[in-house]
Amino acid sequence: MVEKKGDDDDLKHAEVKSTPVPSSGESTVVRRGKKSASKQQQTTDTEQKQKSEIPYDDDDGDGGMGGGQTKSPLLKAASASVTQITSRVDKAMSFLSTDRGRSLVVLLSISVMLVVITVTAEWEHYTPPTSAKKAVTSALKKSSLSPEISQATTAATGNKAQKLRPANPDEKFRTERNQAKRFYKDYVDSRQESFRFFHGISNEDWQRMKHGVLTHRNHKYEDNPYANLDDPSRWYKQNFDPHFSCMHERRISNFNGRGDGGKWVCDPHRIGNHAVRRGKIGINGCLIYSFDYTLAVDDYRRVPDRLKSARFESAVNEAIGSDVKCEIHVFDPFHDPREEPRPGVEGDNVYFHPWGLVSSTDDSLSEEDAKHYKTFQETVAMLGHERHLIDILSLDCAGCEWKTYRDWLNTKNNIGQILVEVHGSPKEAISFFTTMQEKGYVTFHKESTLSKDGCCYEYSFLRMHKKFFKNFPE
Repeated sequence: MVEKKGDDDDLKHAEVKSTPVPSSGESTVVRRGKKSASKQQQTTDTEQKQKSEIPYDDDDGDGGMGGGQTKSPLLKAASASVTQITSRVDKAMSFLSTDRGRSLVVLLSISVMLVVITVTAEWEHYTPPTSAKKAVTSALKKSSLSPEISQATTAATGNKAQKLRPANPDEKFRTERNQAKRFYKDYVDSRQESFRFFHGISNEDWQRMKHGVLTHRNHKYEDNPYANLDDPSRWYKQNFDPHFSCMHERRISNFNGRGDGGKWVCDPHRIGNHAVRRGKIGINGCLIYSFDYTLAVDDYRRVPDRLKSARFESAVNEAIGSDVKCEIHVFDPFHDPREEPRPGVEGDNVYFHPWGLVSSTDDSLSEEDAKHYKTFQETVAMLGHERHLIDILSLDCAGCEWKTYRDWLNTKNNIGQILVEVHGSPKEAISFFTTMQEKGYVTFHKESTLSKDGCCYEYSFLRMHKKFFKNFPE
């Protein structure tokens, strides 16, 4: 044992001795190599530390770090958000798979459909959207809504549909609408220029009807309109002829249009139609005033009954139409209804008044005569017709027209037609006719009466809007 120990010590000592000792130069190289190896180790440690702080794509499911590195805060937040969204989507899908969820989807779909229809609908001419209603009803049947919700939704959809028109009208509706617009545009002049009395007359025909007003002359001798004024028969033949024509004018009396006392009325059927349209907008219906002094020159008890009757008044309602009953007021200061009823005025809507017409500027009446005469303004006020539209004012008042015409032309009432029998040809006659024209009246008929001396003429006037006299054809 001792020998072996000695051998080992000898070997170690021999190895130490055999190791060469480096020189001074060689020792410097060894020290520099050790320093560069130390720097290299420090650089490697720094790079690994920086790489550990950089996030990596987590393609392999280890957070992109590999080798068990820790996840960054940004990736932790993104992962949490994805988890929340996925959880909410799962909950929503689970809810929609239930009955309540499907009901909510159907209700939201119906709401969207109604909103779209409401925005795009045209409200005026309604055509029920049956196709849309059927689609909604079919969707409700296919869904698993409860019966209460289904009934309420169907009722709401039906009520809404009744107020709407389809979003896209068919071609037929658009064609009819365009035709109506063209019709209104092509026929509007006659309505606007006649206070809506004329309907259905094209603008082209209306311009032809206006041509007579444009080209007419009031007098045969323009330089001397008073020529032959002392001879009524000759003067009326030479002055103030009609210059407008009504297509369906008609002579109205209770003798089938024949005999004395009849009046020419412009298109009587239009009076009824006009009155109906006025009634729909709250304006008075058909209203007629008749100042008829036919019996003033005769002994009432000696005149036959057929002449006592209200000739014009008893026939005008039939001419206007059975659908419209005009309110007719007859005035006659020479008849007292307390003594004997006047024939022809006991019918429906016909009222008799025992007074006549006097001028508002006439102070010559005695106190007794003043009880039997009233001005036009007083008459209208007593009957409660102020500002009412009077369709026809008929006058046969034995010459009162020359003194009272300014009263009925300056009243607040609009008078559609004035039918007057003029007596004689006083100097006031020219002023009478020119004032009628200034107030917007056109003459559509003129007729000599049955008087032997030809002193009396029947004139018929129709009121026009001021536009009528401005828009003349070129």
